[in-house]
Amino acid sequence: HQPTTFFTLDGRINKKLRQLISEAEGCVKMNYLVGSSGCLRKVIYELLQIEQVPDTDNGGKPLDYGDRIKKLKNKYPVVPSDYFDALANIQGMTSQQLHEGDWKTWTQGELRFLIETVKEVLTEIFVRPKEKATMLQKILALKPQSIDGIDPEKSTT
Repeated sequence: HQPTTFFTLDGRINKKLRQLISEAEGCVKMNYLVGSSGCLRKVIYELLQIEQVPDTDNGGKPLDYGDRIKKLKNKYPVVPSDYFDALANIQGMTSQQLHEGDWKTWTQGELRFLIETVKEVLTEIFVRPKEKATMLQKILALKPQSIDGIDPEKSTT
């Protein structure tokens, strides 16, 4: 598979999400905007499922899409909030809206922006924490015994 944009997806991101992003990119490239929009909506819906973001509050009342994105945002405070804010401002993103209701088709520019935003969110959630943990372990492995203050045996990531 040849990447269609300047950002690519790491293999540590869930395969289903990568496939849906790839399909959304292919659709937008061919100007199949409804197809791309549907794929992108499905990516976000699947991400919320994978991350176990509840669709109801503690009282059983259904949460709307924006509230679920806010919960995801709170789960990942190290991810720049602008990414989640961009996703939260999208109206009609729920699976029910996509399949049963009337929903707005986005333009190519809007879709490209949203696809790249979702890709960066996926990278921030699934890739960067692992990269940081790996780098920390590599650095700590180099630490001479004579340096105080950092104990590789007690380090947590």
